[in-house]
Amino acid sequence: MLLAGGWFLSSIVTAQAASPSLATSSGGYATQQNPTSSLNVFSGTVYDENGEPMPLVTVQILGQTGGFITDSKGHFEFKTKNATERVRVTFMGYKAKAVTLRGGTPLRIDLEPDNQTIESVVVTGFTKKDKKSYTGAQTTIKSEQLLSVGTKNLLQGLEAFVPGLQVVQQNNLGSDPNARPDLNLRGRATFSGAANLPLFVVDGAIVDVEYIYDMDMNTIESVTVLKDASASALYGAKAAAGVIVITTKPISEGAIRVNYSGTLRLSMPDLSDYHLLTPEQKLQYEDLAGLYKAGGTAMLPSFDLQHNLDLRRDRVVRMIQSGTNTDWLAKPLRTGVSHSHTVSADGGDKYVRYGLSLRYGNETGVMMQSARERLSGTFKLSYNKQGKFFASNTLTVNRSTSQDPSYGSFSNFSKQNPYQSPYDANGELLAKLEHDLDNPLYEASLGSFNRAGSMDFLNTTTAQYWIDRNLRIDGDFSFTTRNNYSRSFKSPLSYTFRNETDLTKKGSMTENLGRGLSFLGKLMVSYNRTFFEKLYVTSMAGSSLESTTADNSSYTSLGFYSDVLGHPNFALGYGGSARPSGTESLATAAGFFFNGNAIYDNRYSVDVVYRYEG
Repeated sequence: MLLAGGWFLSSIVTAQAASPSLATSSGGYATQQNPTSSLNVFSGTVYDENGEPMPLVTVQILGQTGGFITDSKGHFEFKTKNATERVRVTFMGYKAKAVTLRGGTPLRIDLEPDNQTIESVVVTGFTKKDKKSYTGAQTTIKSEQLLSVGTKNLLQGLEAFVPGLQVVQQNNLGSDPNARPDLNLRGRATFSGAANLPLFVVDGAIVDVEYIYDMDMNTIESVTVLKDASASALYGAKAAAGVIVITTKPISEGAIRVNYSGTLRLSMPDLSDYHLLTPEQKLQYEDLAGLYKAGGTAMLPSFDLQHNLDLRRDRVVRMIQSGTNTDWLAKPLRTGVSHSHTVSADGGDKYVRYGLSLRYGNETGVMMQSARERLSGTFKLSYNKQGKFFASNTLTVNRSTSQDPSYGSFSNFSKQNPYQSPYDANGELLAKLEHDLDNPLYEASLGSFNRAGSMDFLNTTTAQYWIDRNLRIDGDFSFTTRNNYSRSFKSPLSYTFRNETDLTKKGSMTENLGRGLSFLGKLMVSYNRTFFEKLYVTSMAGSSLESTTADNSSYTSLGFYSDVLGHPNFALGYGGSARPSGTESLATAAGFFFNGNAIYDNRYSVDVVYRYEG
């Protein structure tokens, strides 16, 4: 539950049968001591894949409930009366290893990294925690799971693995590659049913949903979804709808490696659910509805008398007799083709590692004129001195452009009559169809367009410094810039302006421009220690500062003499008293947070989270 002042307190109790222990230890946490005059000394040193000593590694005697923690030099030592002991060595992010120790003979133990251990780790965006000690509601998904479902973006892939996560597709937009689905993690934000988007965090940096939509799933290591009040306590009010924490893949050590991955996807329209009337059936339906009877139910102008209605019906009959049967539903559709390509190179030694990746993606929608193009690049650089200092910097640049149909939507075609041909006797597209309907194929042939684009820069710097084996200082700093635009041009030849006689008002262009800049910095101190042999305490406290600025402007210009000169420079004015408009905003926040966890005897766990911000 969430208490006053931002406190979140929860606890979990697990039952485990206790067994007697005969071990004593000179450090770490240990089980109860049973003195004896003939004890054998067992010792060893644990190393990582680079040959560096590993502090804080857990060494557990198999068959007993106790264990030990290695010191700053990766060393451990304990005594029992047995000649040999079988121990299990574990550390988060590495494969567990069971070895046999002999009394009086020190042993070297080398651990190997294990990417699969991500299942037992909870990444909160502030720190990594053992899943057994995290009492909040969370779900962790690995990259292999996301790629296995075959979805085209991360948002759709999450729905298959996160209970309670609802991805709402906008069916009225069809297979539009630019249509983002609504994402509901903790219900709706208002009674009106507006989507309640969670907070998105990538490698410690807060990003918007557009960034996530264009993200390459091949670069993702894991996704952790935090769904309860503990997420709100860590991130504040902006995390009221939950938090989705994304961790990208780390850089591998070794000689430089170059990798390529590519995908090809086809999208084909399915119209089997549509059962439309034939031309004859449609005319019969119109007769029954009184469409051609003066004073009927149809919404007709007052001057459209019975004689004109009879002439209109005769035209429809002639169209049917000529054999016209237009499949309007198939006119705007095509087979959508999307492909993406990623080239990456990484390498380095045990201290310095680097990685560079480039990605290009192009997606054409099932609806004609719908498309989206993506281009992104990421550069990573890290330095690691095991157990003393770690620093990394990640720079990501994303560019995307999109195009939507200029003729409207699929409904503009579905409402057309099957007895109506889109062409005249000369094979030219008609601007006007029967019943005063505009021809969407004619609109699509004009110079009208709907285009948009964005450019994102995201830089994240992380540093960790170990004062000793129990105390560590962490610092994160990230900044994000975003520039986006949208431009919509309606040709002066469009049927929309059929009743406009003033040439200075024919043709229109609406343009929206946006710029954003955000900073986020965090400074944290972590302390982990064992007390009273069985009580293991982890704590983290720190502060955060963030600032976000946004500048948006928009305008609509009128009066374009040419269909091919769709640029604001060729507009005649804004029309009447209209003028450009815009908004500018600045938001800053500072917060202080604390997260403490205690585990006693591997059976009882308490987790406390507090945050104060303003």
